[in-house]
Order: sequence, then C-alpha cells, then structure tokens
Amino acid sequence: MHSEEQTLAVHTVINRGALKKWAPSANFAVGDNIAFGGARNTVYRAVEAGRSAPTGEGPTGKATRIRDGSVVWEWINDAAIAAKVGAYIETSVMPGAGPSWGAAFNYHLLPGAEPSFNPGVEFDYTNGSGKNCALGVADCTHLRVAAGGPNQITTNLAVLSDNKSSYAAIWGLRLNGDFLASEAVIAVDASSKVGLAFGRSGIGGASHSVATIEDVTNSPTALSIGGKKSIAGIVEHSTSPNGLALNGHYSGAQIVGKDFMVDPEGNVSAASITEPNSSPPKSSKSPCRVGQRAWDINYEYRCVASNTWKRAALASW
Repeated sequence: MHSEEQTLAVHTVINRGALKKWAPSANFAVGDNIAFGGARNTVYRAVEAGRSAPTGEGPTGKATRIRDGSVVWEWINDAAIAAKVGAYIETSVMPGAGPSWGAAFNYHLLPGAEPSFNPGVEFDYTNGSGKNCALGVADCTHLRVAAGGPNQITTNLAVLSDNKSSYAAIWGLRLNGDFLASEAVIAVDASSKVGLAFGRSGIGGASHSVATIEDVTNSPTALSIGGKKSIAGIVEHSTSPNGLALNGHYSGAQIVGKDFMVDPEGNVSAASITEPNSSPPKSSKSPCRVGQRAWDINYEYRCVASNTWKRAALASW
C-alpha cells in the first residue's frame, strides 16, 4: 500500500492567460490561450512565443505542436469548456459501447466502521476575491449541471435509492444554513409544463405520510403568488375530504380578499354577496341541514332544524 490517507492528491493553480482572439500577424506569448467556436470548437495554448501567420485562419487540428507563423500552439480542449480547468475529463461514447459512465464514485461504510463525518464526495467553493459575484455579471456557480444536444436526455440531476424495505437517507435533498442564499434557496427560472412536480414522472412512490409540502417556519408569508395567471393562482382538483383546510389560530382573519373577509370565528363580511341560482325546497319537511339557505322569486328559505324549513315572503317597495 502506497498511501493510507491520500491515495491520489491533485493540487492545481489557475494562472494568468485569459482567452485571446486569434488574429493574423499578431504577437502571442507563451501561455496565451485562443479559442475557435462553431464547427472547429477548439482551444489552443501557445507553447512557443512568436507572431501568427499573416494569412489563414489560425491553428487547426489536435496536435501538441502546431506551427502558426513563428508561434507554436498545442490543442487544449473543446471551446465548449474554453475556460481554464483544474481537472478535465471528457468521455466519448462510440456506437456499440453499451452502458457506460463518464465517472463513477462508489463509497462504502463497511461493517464495523463507525459513522462520523463521511461525505461520499465533497465540493468546497470559497470566494476570497474581495468582490461579490454580481448576478447577471459573473457566473460563480458552485456546481454546474448543463445539458445540450439535439436529443433530450432524461434527467439533469437524479437523486435516488434502490432500497426496498428501509429509508436510505433522512433527507433526500437538504439545503441548510441561515446565510445559504440571499434571494431564494431554490430558484426556478425555466419554462416547462410544471415548475415543481410531485409524482408526475410515474417512477417510484409518490406518497407522503404527513404532507406533500410543509412549512413550519416563522416567515412573514408561507406562500406568495404574483405574476399574471390565465386561470387561477391556485387550482385544487384532488379527491381529498377538504379542498382547503384552515386549522390555525388567526388573530386577524382566516381569509382576506378584495372587499371581503372571513374573520377568525368564521363570520363573512363582504361589500356584497351574490347567491347562485337556488333550488327551493318542495315542502317545509324537505331534507336540509341547519343554516342552509335557498330562494326563489317569491320567498327566502332557511333551514332552522334538521329537515325543517321556514320561509319569508319577498315584497317590492
């Protein structure tokens, strides 16, 4: 055994030499990087200083020594990752390759091992530059997962378990820390049929013993809905006993809307109330529940006891 603590340790330093644009008869120093997009999709680094050729389109190919005038270039990587990279892995899956992985990390706590601090893979990102990464200006992303190509993949990020009889983890995905994010812990800025879906994929179980979404924080608002909705802010079409259950203790109101309110005791106050078309009872003994109301062009009806109606005549004035 060569090393017990660090079998493989790699420490890289990103130095000077941001991407430059290739031009004919231009001076380039050792370490200068140039990139070509489009079909060429290549990045080159100058390994010998010099002056580029007065004609042509710059270096081509993927050799380690490509002469361009008096400059000598070497191919570095695709232009799609034109920025400098501390560690770079590229995998090309050829026809007939079958199932394959770009990289695989398997971490096992063997019998007898004492669980303590055991992350399978850890990513630490520290911004000590003295400047904040401004939104829309810089892209300082801790973990970037990007998909592309003319054909769809299945999932950008999959967190799953093959366990059948016990839960594999306490949290499927945990985001914690009082100062984790200033704007939103989760920001969804993408167009799709559904922004956040539960049980939609049809893969695996989608049953929750307590709630699909739970908020037990002391936030000013549990759910804030804005923007322009063509149908409704909330659409509920389940088969649950109650469409909306309000079980809290409210000091102001249970529901506050435009020109109406339901107070903590359940009393409704509104600028006006319009009753839908009603089916008046056929007799004073028609089935009803206490408090039920009905009307027609001649009478107002009120259920005063179980299956007991009374009515009052309506008159013009």
